[in-house]
Amino acid sequence: MRVLSRYDNTKMKLAGMKRIERFARFALPGKLQLLRDSNVFEFLMSFLVDTKEDPEVQAKALGLLALLLRDRLSREKALQNEAFLLPLAVFLSLGEVNTTVVAAGTELFQGILLTEENLSLLNQTRTGREVIEKLTPASIPTASREMNAIEQTTKED
Repeated sequence: MRVLSRYDNTKMKLAGMKRIERFARFALPGKLQLLRDSNVFEFLMSFLVDTKEDPEVQAKALGLLALLLRDRLSREKALQNEAFLLPLAVFLSLGEVNTTVVAAGTELFQGILLTEENLSLLNQTRTGREVIEKLTPASIPTASREMNAIEQTTKED
């Protein structure tokens, strides 16, 4: 991953991501240990939070994140990792800056992360609860919104 972070042009970044994709697609299910133990999530998230990044690179990073998060063990590892959750929360906040990529990413992450099992993992950290709030439509109550409401009533008393 250190070598990939030195890529400074779009073509090189896409070539580096192609290698990650090839490994992720052809690794045996549950055998993505190399990707789980490396900083691949941080690497891919760095492209999403960089508002000056090429949209093609961002789209490729989104696709790779979706591919990696479909593996249960990789997803659990990521959802317990602040180095993944913090950039994810930042990315979901960039709606005004990069509407197309953020809208696509929000839809993608909603489909993957908003399950009962994943919500319980996300609810374990403050950043995870922030991610839930950004992914959940306002009409659907979440545990973090309920906790905020309880905190507000407690402060008022």
